[in-house]
Amino acid sequence: MAKKTLNSGTVIQVTLNHNLGYTYVKVINMCDLSEYDLSTTFHLIIYSYNYIVQKEEDYKEEDFLKSEPLTGPLFVDDILWAIRKKIYTVKGEVSLR
Repeated sequence: MAKKTLNSGTVIQVTLNHNLGYTYVKVINMCDLSEYDLSTTFHLIIYSYNYIVQKEEDYKEEDFLKSEPLTGPLFVDDILWAIRKKIYTVKGEVSLR
């Protein structure tokens, strides 16, 4: 099985606790921006956004792009754990800005 990597700008779907739906985060992979090999460390920056849907098929990239970044906690067990265990769905890639 090929190693699953997340590139900068990748949007991933993470399941919320208590059947509250799904939230989406944008990933910044520091390996894409560094001249040093960071592959032996956890090198992802995760930006959560105020965009939550009840069903997977309700996701719309244009609505995600209009949403604001979140600064507070989400009802997610642990986003980093979900990423490390690869319990997420890649929804696409967007620009970093």
